[in-house]
Amino acid sequence: QMAFHNLINNAVKYSGGKPVRVTADNHSVSIEDHGIGIPKRDVPHIFEPFYRASNTVTTVGHGVGLSLAKAILDKCHARLHVESVEGRGTRMIIYFRP
Repeated sequence: QMAFHNLINNAVKYSGGKPVRVTADNHSVSIEDHGIGIPKRDVPHIFEPFYRASNTVTTVGHGVGLSLAKAILDKCHARLHVESVEGRGTRMIIYFRP
């Protein structure tokens, strides 16, 4: 529950007021926004504790939500994948073992 809360909360926070879409199938859940996106150079670091992307300085946060979500999902043997384009949005996909 905490992992999903953090991922959805991040999508809402950085969506710029645009809708956030959550979809699910038998083996995955996708959380997608059309907000600020993550700069390419920051993507490899976003799951590190206390790391904040370079384009988030004006948004309140501490950089723990994504690292906590990933740690929780890792313990559940799920894989968290990110797809993002700066200025266009981000999709977080959680893959569960069948």
